[in-house]
Formats: sequence, structure tokens, C-alpha cells
Amino acid sequence: MLQTRRLVRSLLSIFVCLAPFGCVTSFQRAAHERPVGYFTNPLVQADWPDPGILAVKDKAENRIIYYLVSTGGTFPIKRSTNLIHWQPTGAELMPEGKPAWAPDGFRNWAPEIHKIGNRYVAYYTASAHAPDAKRPDPLAIGTAWSDHILGPYHHLDQPLVPAGEYGTIDPTLLSDNGRLYLYWKTDGNCCGGTTNIMAQELEADGLTFKAGSQPQVVLSSDLAWENNLIEAPWLIRRNEWIYLFYSASAYGVDYKNGIARARSPLGPFEKKPSPFLVGDDIFRAPGHGSVLNVGNSKNFVFLHHAFHSWDARSLTLTPLSWQDGWPYVEASVPRYGTLAYDD
Repeated sequence: MLQTRRLVRSLLSIFVCLAPFGCVTSFQRAAHERPVGYFTNPLVQADWPDPGILAVKDKAENRIIYYLVSTGGTFPIKRSTNLIHWQPTGAELMPEGKPAWAPDGFRNWAPEIHKIGNRYVAYYTASAHAPDAKRPDPLAIGTAWSDHILGPYHHLDQPLVPAGEYGTIDPTLLSDNGRLYLYWKTDGNCCGGTTNIMAQELEADGLTFKAGSQPQVVLSSDLAWENNLIEAPWLIRRNEWIYLFYSASAYGVDYKNGIARARSPLGPFEKKPSPFLVGDDIFRAPGHGSVLNVGNSKNFVFLHHAFHSWDARSLTLTPLSWQDGWPYVEASVPRYGTLAYDD
């Protein structure tokens, strides 16, 4: 093992498992020694906002492949074997540019792909027809499925979560103890309303809500530093706690990131009073990303966007540590330079 580590120490490689879907470290150990991973932030100097990342065990290649989709256009699907170097696959989640139910494709936001059973199910935000909404350009949440990670994806004819009063955005999925839960944000900040993170249990296929279930508020914007805006949920289970990561405050200006925890998927959630990640002069307005388990259950990273040196949201990796049952980030800001991990 030591010889193997010496041989691979210079490789830019990092192997992870996606916490909401369970660690795959036994598979990794069978195929690889897990080396130290080196990377320099930002990982990608390109506009990749709101990255949603999925780890897939590829038996043909005998390794784990990571797939990323982000806000904008047809939702191109990128691929990586190490979370550091990303390549286009040529595939798109929505090659038509919009779902059939959307009036246009101008605001295709925050896609995520999750594996449910033997299928891949995608959730995303798009423009909606909602004449009764309190804003002229509301958004709603759509879904699609495929038998293969690269598609083609079959989009449902209607939104899974309608626009409602203000619009609905930023869907994400938690799989916990064999049950599925969808989380999303109500877009009340558009019109002077409160923003909430909502949750509702899904059927086993992930395409419809469970019969008899109702959406419920699991988190609200009630702390001063949130500035009446919370969004971009991502959930993981760690030991007895479910952690709900979220972004808050003004997008592009003073975006910050908070954390809440609960013992069950629908709460009640308690918030950590202060944000765990904020911006600085090098990485401005970080947030909205995916929390991934690195190597084993002790180490996690937050892959998110941040404005870095130019007017685009670059892919950035922030290490998470744990203290007193809460995640924290050293100095509370993304780090600049070369980072190293050894799990």
C-alpha cells in the first residue's frame, strides 16, 4: 500500500462517494488505492453556476465516474474521474432547450441528476405558465428520467412542483432509510414574501409525490444575516443527523452559506446561528453546490460556485471539517492555492 501511495502521490486525483446515496468505499478499495488528491481553486475558470454532482459506479470501467450539470441552456453533462478535471460528454439533459410545459428556455436553473433504483431522475427549474402568481415570470420545478446517465431523458409533460404564489426553484433529493424526499425553495423574496425551504415525500420512482403527502415548511429565512433569502438546499446524513446545507443573502453580492440539522428528513431542523462559509476578495459570493463524502465518512467537501477574478461563477472546492456536531470551514472562506487531502 505504501509503495502504491508513493507511485500515485503526484497524481491529481481524489475519490469520493456521494453521501445521500451511500458511500462506495468498498468498491473503491477493490479497484484502487485512494491517493492523496491535489487541486487548485478554482477548479474550472468557466461559468458553471449551481453545480449538481452525482457519483456513479461504472462496472465497465471498474471505477467511479462523476457527472456534473449546472445552470444554463440545455444543461450539458460533464464527466470526471477525480472531481478535479472535467470533460464534456456531448450529452445534454434537455437538448430541446426547454420542457414542453415551459413558455421559453431563458431561465433553466439548478439541475441535479440522482440515481433512483435502476433509473436516473433529474430535477430542475424552468419558466412556467402561472397567470395567478404574484410575479410576471414565475418558475416551476420539472423532472425527467432516463435508463442511462447520459440520456436521452424523458421529461414529464407538467411541472412536478407548480409555480404557486411566487414560483418554486432549486430542487434537491434526499434518500433516507428507503424513502425519498424532495426539497425546494419558494421564491417569495421576489415580491416581499418570506422564503422557505419546503419538503415532501416522493413515491419510490421519484417522479410523483407520495399519495396523501403534503408539502411542508422545513426551514424559513429568519436570521438577520440571511437577509430574508434562503435557497439551494442540499442534504446529507451523517451518523444520527441529517444536515441541510443552504445558501442565503444577496446572490452575487454577499452570498453566504448556512447549515441546519434534524434527526428526521422532515425536521424539526435547528440552525447553526452563523454562516459556515462566506466570501472574500478572492472568492466572492460562494454558494449553491453539492456536498460530497471524500474517501470515508470523516471527510467531506463542498463543491460550489464562486465569483473568482472575473464575472463568472467558477467551480470551487471547499473542504469541510466537523466540530461539536457541526461542519465548519477554516477561516470561513474558500481557500486559494493548492490543497491536499489524505483520508
